[in-house]
Amino acid sequence: MAITGVKNFQAGAILTAADLNTYNRGVFVFADAAARTSAFSAASITLAEGWFSYLTGTNSTEYYDGAAWVAVAAANVISTVASASSIAVTGPGTYLLTGTTTVATITGGVTGMTITLQASAQASGTPVVLTYGAGANAIKLASGRSLGIYAQVPADTAAGAGESVTLRYDGTAWVEIARDLRKVLTFNNAEASGTISATSAATANTLATASSITFDGATPMVISFYLYQWATGGTASSTLFANLYDGATAAQRVANLNNGTTAYQQGTTLMLQVRLTPSAAARAYGIRAFRVTSNGEWNTSGGSTSADSGQGFIRIERDI
Repeated sequence: MAITGVKNFQAGAILTAADLNTYNRGVFVFADAAARTSAFSAASITLAEGWFSYLTGTNSTEYYDGAAWVAVAAANVISTVASASSIAVTGPGTYLLTGTTTVATITGGVTGMTITLQASAQASGTPVVLTYGAGANAIKLASGRSLGIYAQVPADTAAGAGESVTLRYDGTAWVEIARDLRKVLTFNNAEASGTISATSAATANTLATASSITFDGATPMVISFYLYQWATGGTASSTLFANLYDGATAAQRVANLNNGTTAYQQGTTLMLQVRLTPSAAARAYGIRAFRVTSNGEWNTSGGSTSADSGQGFIRIERDI
């Protein structure tokens, strides 16, 4: 029977069953959903739309919509907490993580509680890392691996909201249910067109350098590079080599170009991608080139302006 109004009961008035079932009923309190179902079933009470109940096991309030019990959305409380190996939460809401200490566990959860961890105030390109785990109070990220979240990355054209991960406590661990991440971490234009005159990897000419990023050591990255054209020298058997560099260290060979035994200049567009998982550290990746036999050249764009063919670039993005 639905509650249809309120009644001011007077001293000495008779309290009828109809009155009790119709007026002034408060919020039902139960330990959990199973106890609620059992109580209404035992009393042979038909649920009515608009009734409220409170479950002490999860500290949650729910209302009956005529078909099912629906949780009342809690206000999104925003709190600031310093990152640490273990952080404590006091309820649902958004927690702004300051600092860069890796977070491994979260205490204070009750079954069903939902929280959002958001990077806040870290330097551009520096993450706070959430460690994947499966034990008590651990963070069970959907990817099965740890994840660095950034307040800001070099690719941002303006400061915005920090990256975030939303978690729900299942009674043992915090399970990821959503994430809000940037895909591109850094985007940089290639160097101005020039001559490839270096004769070894140690002295290679720089074609492009990406902004420094501190990586989390777990997330795969894709490095993309584009040049409108690179060309060998005109002497026969002229060869160009391009390497991916990690800072000043040649990490791997990524391209080469050779004009064969004929004395002519061989040129082509250079487009490449490299997938790798950088170890945890600050790294500035780049592409450099050197030549064999005679000098080559590169053109960062074609035509009279970069708009004619697109500006050469290097880009680093998550492969997730």
